[in-house]
Amino acid sequence: RTVAGPTDHVVVVGAGLSGLAATLHLLGAGRRVTVVERATRPGGRAGRLDRGGYRFDTGPTVLTMPDLLAEPLAAVGEELSDRLDLVALHPAYRAAFADGSSLDVHTGADAMEERGTGLRRAA
Repeated sequence: RTVAGPTDHVVVVGAGLSGLAATLHLLGAGRRVTVVERATRPGGRAGRLDRGGYRFDTGPTVLTMPDLLAEPLAAVGEELSDRLDLVALHPAYRAAFADGSSLDVHTGADAMEERGTGLRRAA
């Protein structure tokens, strides 16, 4: 929404991925930003659990849209490739369903259509 008056200082509520992305865009636009978060660490649903010397992802483990990370970093003059080495997986992931069936999910519409057409022909 539009706020009347000066917006030199913005408060972002929540340090999940969206809140952090908004913060980077605001900082890139020259705003002063305060982020408030109720949890003990940032990340929201993209968190982690440390148990017995092991670290577990508790949120998304597949990055299907790298631009969602690249754009906020670019807003503050950073490059995603300087921070992460992304590795393409084929398939990107396998979805498993309660009935025992599964679906290999591939990146790109063409790859999914190719496999979908093959399944239709086999059926």
